[in-house]
Amino acid sequence: MMPTGGIASFYTPDDMGYVTIQSNNKLTKKEIEDSVNKAISLMKKSVSINPDIKEAYFYIAIAYLRILKTNDAIDYFYKSIEIENNREDSYIFLSGLLCDQGSYDKALEVAKLFLVRFPNKVAMGNFLIGQVYFKKKDYRQAIMVGKKILQAEKNNIKGRFLLAHSYYMLNDFEKANKEFNEVIRIKPELSKDIEGIKRSLDENR
Repeated sequence: MMPTGGIASFYTPDDMGYVTIQSNNKLTKKEIEDSVNKAISLMKKSVSINPDIKEAYFYIAIAYLRILKTNDAIDYFYKSIEIENNREDSYIFLSGLLCDQGSYDKALEVAKLFLVRFPNKVAMGNFLIGQVYFKKKDYRQAIMVGKKILQAEKNNIKGRFLLAHSYYMLNDFEKANKEFNEVIRIKPELSKDIEGIKRSLDENR
């Protein structure tokens, strides 16, 4: 749901326009949408005048997400990775959104492209790939990818969580708990969250 209280802000780089909204608990959904649409129009106008403002595509995608226009966001994240191909966040957002839509093959393509474009980000690239397999319920493949992450970074939290989640969904609770314990060893403050994570996994079987 669109938040309607507190402070709602949306920022764009200075050369593409600037919009910020302070709501004082009175901002309506329509006012938020109107303000974000204004920012989108400013950015589109700026990039039409100066195509060298490559980062505009990323910010337009983020703006569309702000008003829950997922398909438009996906279109602009695709433009972002084509035009400004060194922005990691565009690949991360795009892969996740495609996963959420069930477009697993496309999400996997984006995740693999991340590894090609950022060869020094092996752990993150493999996490994106593993996330796709997990959401496809291909837990064994997700485990294989999770192990690759740990080969690159032994204490990688995302890799440990990927393994823990995947083992748990395969009912291999011994291995799952071993990975959850590794998460706690690396980041003790997460210990309070583990039982809630397990409940959530059980609810999504």
